[in-house]
Amino acid sequence: MGLKLITAPADYPVTLAELQKHCEAPEPDHEAILEICRKAATEDAEEFTGRAFIEQTWDLYIDEFPEDYIRVPKPPLIEVVGIYYRDSAGAEQALSADIYIVDDASEPARIALAYGEAWPTIQTRINAVRVRFKAGYINDASPAAANVPFPIKAAIKMIAGSLFVHRETIVIGQTATLLPGGAEIFLRRYKVDKSMA
Repeated sequence: MGLKLITAPADYPVTLAELQKHCEAPEPDHEAILEICRKAATEDAEEFTGRAFIEQTWDLYIDEFPEDYIRVPKPPLIEVVGIYYRDSAGAEQALSADIYIVDDASEPARIALAYGEAWPTIQTRINAVRVRFKAGYINDASPAAANVPFPIKAAIKMIAGSLFVHRETIVIGQTATLLPGGAEIFLRRYKVDKSMA
């Protein structure tokens, strides 16, 4: 299984102003550092949880159609844009949406064959099947960041704050940890079981 980011998120769950307030760093000369910390903290939190926070588009590559169902990583799923496969001649074909059903009630989401349907014959090769999907927390009535759960936002602030305070390469007397303890506690309940993704 391979994943390739197609469209990166257009925003972050935590605004720069929120982060400036959290870090007590309102000075304009701190903005560039805080921006780096915000980006790194968001990526760390997404990596730890296995989730997508703000809408983003991904391609999932698998070598063949499974016997049971395709697990779509990076919940929550917004939509399956399409499923594509290499036919016996090696040409990429789009799979009709009538062939499959999407279970977006599960996390991670699953794609299964519709009743009475069969997966098409594909060329035996790596990455013969490609699933394009959109993932992230969305809210049509407001900015997408408003729908990201508060504990995730709090964890991102904690991680970014820790990076801001300890922004030197080496911190004497500190033991390096993956995430600040409080942030990990907040994120743990949102962590996706990797064996399921």
